[in-house]
Amino acid sequence: EGRVTAGLPARNPHGSATYRLNLSLPAETRSYILELPEIFSAYRLYLNGTLMQSLGNTEPIGYRPETGITAVTVQAAEQLEILLAVTDYSHFYSGLVYPPAFGEHGAVARMMNQRLSGRTLICAVALGIGSAYLLI
Repeated sequence: EGRVTAGLPARNPHGSATYRLNLSLPAETRSYILELPEIFSAYRLYLNGTLMQSLGNTEPIGYRPETGITAVTVQAAEQLEILLAVTDYSHFYSGLVYPPAFGEHGAVARMMNQRLSGRTLICAVALGIGSAYLLI
């Protein structure tokens, strides 16, 4: 249901967007990792103009949503352009909702492991509390 304000028609929250980020990196070539959170609903990832990953089908004809958390390894030096072409015609959220993580392998892996550990701890505490309530 769209809301009409001041005589303007309701707008559709679905469509396409392009996210672009230019990074300045050290001069020597290093290995980096780009961790992409859930991107709703289909996307194409380009690094320095090269298609590196595609999830779902972004074309209006044949559109197919697909959502997943992925990571891409990147060899880069000096400049890196990250471009995400995102299309959503079917999901409650649209496009890039959470920011991606970019950095050296060790730093990104640590962050991902800390996030997993935190979520596991929260689930274990919730399960423990639920079990305690059932026993009482």
